[in-house]
Amino acid sequence: MHQSAVSLEFDWSFFDSQVIGKDHGVSKEELEKYSNQAEKVWKKLIEDKERSQLAFWNILENDLVLAEIRNIEQVVRKKDWENVILLGIGGSALGAMAIFRALRHPFHNLEAKPRLFIMDNIDPVTFLSLLDMINWERTLVIAISKSGTTAETMSQFLIVLDRIKKKLGASSVRDQVIVITDPEKGILRSIARSTDIPSCSVPPLLGGRFSVLSPVGLVPALCVGVDIEMLWQGAVWAAKRAGDNHFMDNPSVKMGLYQFIFDSEKKKPIHVYWAYSDALYPLSDWIRQLIAESLGKKRADGTSVGITPIKALGVTDQHSQLQLYREGPNDKVIIFLGVKSWERDVEIPSLEESVGSLEYLGGHTLGELFHAEQRATACALAEAGRPNMTLWFPVLNAFTLGQAFFMFELQTAFMGGLYGINPFDQPGVELSKLMTYGLMGRKGFEEYAAIVEKFGSWKR
Repeated sequence: MHQSAVSLEFDWSFFDSQVIGKDHGVSKEELEKYSNQAEKVWKKLIEDKERSQLAFWNILENDLVLAEIRNIEQVVRKKDWENVILLGIGGSALGAMAIFRALRHPFHNLEAKPRLFIMDNIDPVTFLSLLDMINWERTLVIAISKSGTTAETMSQFLIVLDRIKKKLGASSVRDQVIVITDPEKGILRSIARSTDIPSCSVPPLLGGRFSVLSPVGLVPALCVGVDIEMLWQGAVWAAKRAGDNHFMDNPSVKMGLYQFIFDSEKKKPIHVYWAYSDALYPLSDWIRQLIAESLGKKRADGTSVGITPIKALGVTDQHSQLQLYREGPNDKVIIFLGVKSWERDVEIPSLEESVGSLEYLGGHTLGELFHAEQRATACALAEAGRPNMTLWFPVLNAFTLGQAFFMFELQTAFMGGLYGINPFDQPGVELSKLMTYGLMGRKGFEEYAAIVEKFGSWKR
């Protein structure tokens, strides 16, 4: 099949003011109103790419990332691993989870080995329960922290190192652990060098939430048998198409412009990513972090901007959120993530006895019902003047998922330009990190512990 035959598809119909009304939909004239601003933002993005300042795009322009991963593949293949444990949080985990759930068997950890466990939280009960039940001789650990100072990941890493040393001996660490971190600096890089632990690099300009198509997402994917070359090629294909087409024909630009207008002009700051596929639900999680951490910012003049991303699962959340979305405040935009062709499907049998209320189901498939519910939900929302669109995966495979990763990364960078903020930093999360350091007794951070104590002593 030609690659273009499996490109993502976009149905914008229910964003249009002619369908859902001028108060809640976007007209052609409103899109044109922002075309000059959009063009300026787009030109700036292209300039940044040409100056190698757009890391998520620049890494796709050569095969250095794949070459580095292939160099470490011998470690992945060294043993018949039963388990792979990923230690990481935020962008160091969500991309890997999205790939794993989208491209592997839904019950992979029951059906195949190695099993993948992504430890993206530090709940001690969960973490220790896993460590107590695994066979350490057959377990590979991947520790991911670009800075090497991420308190959560480094705490997990220290605990795991201690377990490996006690169970297997200190010399076993270099056989059981892979590190993914900054190529030159940081504590994790120093540990890797001093202990001869195999490692991969995170490109210096590449932020964690944009790093899924680097070793951060691709090494865990390789461990569980994902075709990382096809994932990569999907992103490369989407990047080339983005660069070749007129900017207003670029789906990343069009999606970003629509969502910006809905927020700025239509007062709809809540954007729901509604996956009509269990396999795509973790992709909604990945999108949620990408957008929230990139766009929730203060401009130079002190005004706050940004949309609030929410995730939902179809059909589950038809029975928990749809009532609010259809009849509650009209402050939301729905982006459906759908799959046109299922890998598997099953026919619903007809009952032998005549049961009128169930008769209509017999002879249809579960996939048909799933699609019918998705279409009905989209139309019911549109009927109530609630804007929604659908991003279709013709099939869900590595190539189409790679396209989606790049498309959302580019859209987010573009929207940052529209809002007039830097989408690649995250100053709003730094204070809580500094306070945590202070509370944990890290030297030099006592003043931040004092701030916490000040707030903690306040009582109504």
